[in-house]
Amino acid sequence: MILRPFDRRIFQQRLARRWWGGRERGAALMITMIFFVAISITIVLGATTAVSRELRTYQTIAESKFAYFAAESGVEDVIYRLRNDKQLDSLVEISLNGATSTVVITTVNATHRIVTATGTAATRYRQIDLDILKPSAGNFSYAAQIGGGGITHSGSGTITGDVSVNGPVTSSGSGSFDGDVTVTAPSPPDNSTLQTTYNADEVAGDSDLSPKIDLAQSFIAPVSGKFTKVSLYMKRNATWSGTGQNATIRVTTDSGGSPATSALASGPGMNGNFAATTYAWTDIVFPSPATLVSGQTYWVVFDAASHATRNWSWGRSSADTYWGGSAKYKSSWSTGGSWSNITGDMDFKVTLTSGSSTITGAFITGTARADLIVSATIQGDAYYQDISGSTVSGTSYPGSPTQSPIPMPISSSTIAQWKTDAELGGIFTGNYSHSSSDGVSFGPKKIIGNLSLSGSGDFNITGTLYVEGNISHSGGGAFQCDPAYGSSSCIVIADSYIARSGSGIIQGSGTAGSYILLLSTTENCFGAGSPGPCAGSPAEDAISASGSGESVVFYSTDGQINLSGSGTMRAIAGYRLVYSGSGSVVYDPDLLFASFAPTATSSAEGVWTINTWRERR
Repeated sequence: MILRPFDRRIFQQRLARRWWGGRERGAALMITMIFFVAISITIVLGATTAVSRELRTYQTIAESKFAYFAAESGVEDVIYRLRNDKQLDSLVEISLNGATSTVVITTVNATHRIVTATGTAATRYRQIDLDILKPSAGNFSYAAQIGGGGITHSGSGTITGDVSVNGPVTSSGSGSFDGDVTVTAPSPPDNSTLQTTYNADEVAGDSDLSPKIDLAQSFIAPVSGKFTKVSLYMKRNATWSGTGQNATIRVTTDSGGSPATSALASGPGMNGNFAATTYAWTDIVFPSPATLVSGQTYWVVFDAASHATRNWSWGRSSADTYWGGSAKYKSSWSTGGSWSNITGDMDFKVTLTSGSSTITGAFITGTARADLIVSATIQGDAYYQDISGSTVSGTSYPGSPTQSPIPMPISSSTIAQWKTDAELGGIFTGNYSHSSSDGVSFGPKKIIGNLSLSGSGDFNITGTLYVEGNISHSGGGAFQCDPAYGSSSCIVIADSYIARSGSGIIQGSGTAGSYILLLSTTENCFGAGSPGPCAGSPAEDAISASGSGESVVFYSTDGQINLSGSGTMRAIAGYRLVYSGSGSVVYDPDLLFASFAPTATSSAEGVWTINTWRERR
């Protein structure tokens, strides 16, 4: 073994290499650890920031939803209070789980509310706007709305407002029509195409009776013409809120002895406000009438949605009583499969239009619409198929189509409900006479007899009156709605004629928007020589008026209205109008929102429904 001498320099170099090499390896490890720690912190901070952002977003969404639910709660509270006649202030505040709802209610009139609900939660808020309506039982859109009997105008009186007539308009007087006049072809009911025997029921739309959901009745068209209206003897079996439609009346052709699966025409949808809950004849007018051919078979189809409670009853005979048709049922009218027979025939009446609509000799300040216009002065536009001897200041539209009829403002089912309302107040048997100078309040009441008002004392109506006989008002006392009605309107119904000849005024409660409706349901009263209940009445009309009046509406379902007085009426509706007096009919636009109430202290009938809904914020 050879021993080398100690070299201090070499020893120091080797020692330095060992020391610095160890430090380099330690530094690298430290740098690596620091790098990984930095990355971890970055990841954790990023995740924390994202989670924090998500939490803030969730909190914002949650607060916004709480605010929305609070606004919805405010709206629901208002609708509940309206539908149940609860107290309702113009400003309502509700607290709900830390959120608040501030609701502002604006009363437009007795049947119209505008609701703004603002829900607030922490820093968030949502706002909902609603337009809420209570559908009026009457829809008086015209100064005069007259049926197939037409208008005969010979006096100096003026009708201010639009006029709709389903029969001829003839004018020889000095008065004018200050508004639009629209005339459709005459639509007399055809007595050979109807079935009115009622001694059995069929239910449409009851899911428990499936497959008997849709019902149908066939008939033979008596003449060629437009199928403008069908009347069904029916009722609604439940009351439900909302405007959702769950039944539609349709007309189809015949396909192998059953209804075809496509409709020629459809009526308006029927909802929880359509028809009464007691049997009555209900009119369904087709907006776009189908043209039927004489001698051909057609079907009236009751297309109902299947539901456990929201269903309808259609009256029928228990035996085959209509020679020209039959009744059937099916689960769905528009799908394949066979129909099943029903014993008997459903109750129905068919109305077809035939002939031409005419305007003769009238002075009209607005637009005139008729198939034929003769010797008339039209200051506005004119829509016609033929014209002669007439002056048109506006634009002429020759070759215009025949206008379609529109429904009368009050359905027979509504009238039936009003009669029921009156009877709930009690029954007076015998003739009721008021001949003193003292005022009297009366109603709601059904009178099995006549009503005679000949005294100078006022007769205040405190509830709906239904008189099975006639009504005569010949005294100097007022015939009026009780002041407690406020802006609501009162109803007086007679099954026979109504005669007005006194000096006493006829009017509503005295508050703007209040009217008195005098309604006659008698039939075949068309002037001198009329048979039946009008024989011996003044002019033998359904309604005759020769006195004065204010805020009064006359309505005759199937008879003639004769106006020979000097009073001012607000609207006229009936089968025929004879207008020979100097009085005037001045339409009040508030009639569109007329609220007919069963008593002076109750709210108008109908269900509050949402007309429009929108979220503003």
